Amino acid sequence: MAWFSKDELSFVKEVPDQIDIECPVCLHILTDPYQVSCCGRNFCKSCIERIKDSDGSCPMCKEETYQSFADKNIGRIINGLQVYCTNKEKGCQWKGDLKYLPTHLSKGKREGECQYEEVECRYDECLTRDQRQHLNVHEEEWCDQRPYSCEHCYEEVTVSRSGDVVHFYTEVGGHHMSAAYLQPTLYLAFHDGKFDKLRAFSQPKILLKYDSDDAQPVQIKSYRKVDDNILTQAVTEPSKRQDDGLTSIHIVNVISINITLTSSNEVTVIVTRMSKLRYQSVRF
Repeated sequence: MAWFSKDELSFVKEVPDQIDIECPVCLHILTDPYQVSCCGRNFCKSCIERIKDSDGSCPMCKEETYQSFADKNIGRIINGLQVYCTNKEKGCQWKGDLKYLPTHLSKGKREGECQYEEVECRYDECLTRDQRQHLNVHEEEWCDQRPYSCEHCYEEVTVSRSGDVVHFYTEVGGHHMSAAYLQPTLYLAFHDGKFDKLRAFSQPKILLKYDSDDAQPVQIKSYRKVDDNILTQAVTEPSKRQDDGLTSIHIVNVISINITLTSSNEVTVIVTRMSKLRYQSVRF
């Protein structure tokens, strides 16, 4: 049983004064109570064994020679004491035998029965600590360290014909993008990805490269994150297309466009033209 002090427990019925349930050494509720032969007092098993191993005298009567043995009777009494959850003031309605309280609380564990127990976020690098019931929302919607995957995303995507909309995602950088070729323009859109906060996205730098030519920067008029379906809407309703927030690259005579994730902050767009293979690198 986990260690509890008497002060942090709330008993359903008051414990009789004649029943001593505290260890004189650690001052916690007796855990695996052991009785000593000299004065008859009870101690936690670990406490009295530690004292005996160091050749110490009885902490209460100072007798140097004594034996210790399990006191199953007092152990049964303590385990059966009815208590409320230590999070009762926060709203938990649980009550039961003291021996079941550690299981109910599951202290230090992300999962547990008591939804009012404060624990750490399940993602190691996150420093958030809150009640379990609140962490559920935090981990699903707000945690910067949570994994993210888009139902549309793939590690490698191909725009095989005009009007295709593809999504891709860079796991390390946390960038979620989509692309669509509406002849003669390739549109790229940046979306909410692994992180939902604007500070998690840096201003993208887009470079355009053909074959052995030096890469040239593409001018970006404006940058903002847009809805996941913005390019789908642009394809289905071209008259309503809004270019604000989209990056456009003029490409003609295209057979296909292959987009490959080459690193956490780089995608390589390989453009197959009717004449020969061209390469474009997009960095953000």
